[in-house]
Amino acid sequence: MVEAQPVMIDGKQLKCPFCGHDQFFEFDVRLNTLTTTFFSGLWSLLAKRAKAYVCSHCGMKQEFVQRV
Repeated sequence: MVEAQPVMIDGKQLKCPFCGHDQFFEFDVRLNTLTTTFFSGLWSLLAKRAKAYVCSHCGMKQEFVQRV
């Protein structure tokens, strides 16, 4: 099982805006658009990627789109 960890985004420590906790589980996610949802398959490879951070205390999820 993956352990929750502190997260830095652009030099700032991430804190949960709901409970103020600073430990998160990290996940890679793809952002769906109408085109990628409709065509799926190969088109989904072109979908933008993001990192999702889930607060280990309250479960609130925050997503950050990766810069290309």
